[in-house]
Amino acid sequence: MIVPSDLKILLSPDEGYEIEKVLVDNKAIDLKELVYDKNNPNAASEDGVAIYTFKNVNSDHTINVYYKVKNN
Repeated sequence: MIVPSDLKILLSPDEGYEIEKVLVDNKAIDLKELVYDKNNPNAASEDGVAIYTFKNVNSDHTINVYYKVKNN
């Protein structure tokens, strides 16, 4: 028996870019669902690494992340 567990996905735009939208299973999510970790060593920008968490994973999922040039 496989016990479902959470899966954290790290989203780290390159310097000068930001996340435009995230599709989970082909549905746009509210970007407020993302948690940012500025201390993560994988951070490529000053915003840090955005984290999306799949809860109790027990089936296949897809995630598509779209980035855009950051407006300064």
